[in-house]
Amino acid sequence: MSQHPSNPLQKALQWIGARWGVSGIHSLNSMRRLVLDAQAPLLAEEYEKARIILLEALKFRGSVNDSATIHSLLTSLEATWLFTEKYDEAIAFFSAYILGYPEDSTAYPARGAALWYSGHMQEALHNYCHALELNPRDPVSLSGRGQVLAEVGESQKAIEDLNLALREIENAAVLRLPWAAWYKSLEAFVHNGRGFALATLGENGSAMAEFELSIDLCPDNAWVYHNRAQVHNRAGNREKAYADYQTALGKKSPALSPIRKRHAETRFLELTNHA
Repeated sequence: MSQHPSNPLQKALQWIGARWGVSGIHSLNSMRRLVLDAQAPLLAEEYEKARIILLEALKFRGSVNDSATIHSLLTSLEATWLFTEKYDEAIAFFSAYILGYPEDSTAYPARGAALWYSGHMQEALHNYCHALELNPRDPVSLSGRGQVLAEVGESQKAIEDLNLALREIENAAVLRLPWAAWYKSLEAFVHNGRGFALATLGENGSAMAEFELSIDLCPDNAWVYHNRAQVHNRAGNREKAYADYQTALGKKSPALSPIRKRHAETRFLELTNHA
């Protein structure tokens, strides 16, 4: 696959692993400040602007070991590529980052998501599995692996992972306050994955209930409408399938991956012609 990082990314990769002549406390405070500075452009969907700030924060990584701050930095960086569909850039960045910090478990699900969204399922599974070797209770990796397992037809294993992910999200409730919105989105994605997995097992009623839970938590996630549309379509509910495919193509937080978008566009056009 093509991997052509942008200039800011190339600069960031040069910083990885470098030693800076600043104290650990100063580096940590500087990294935290920059990560916080990036949140406003992230919320405003100014992803390129946010990425520049976050890559600036990365230069302090060599003298920072605070896991929460590093997690926030990498998770925010991941979003800037996923929401702009720059999957190859994300893969290139996290691959280089992992060379410098192979024990940093947050980097593997971030790379796994970019691989998943670009259609490289087995490579995505490998990354989620490795992340779970490092951190067996990570809800992001459990959710990601579960959803990829569902897509490759291993639905029962998928549900096991997704159930564990929900349990870990529930256990983290007391620690949620600074990350409440993030956990809410993650929970929505897990319910969407459970819905998809249950549907592949023929449990359409339970699947629909999961989709409703997901939409209540995160109504702008295009993936849940796409998954529900497929269930409606298989059940012969063309009008509902048509409406959900149309909604899926309009939602952006997150938008469909290119593979799913092509599928939704094809089915939407077919249903339009049969109307």
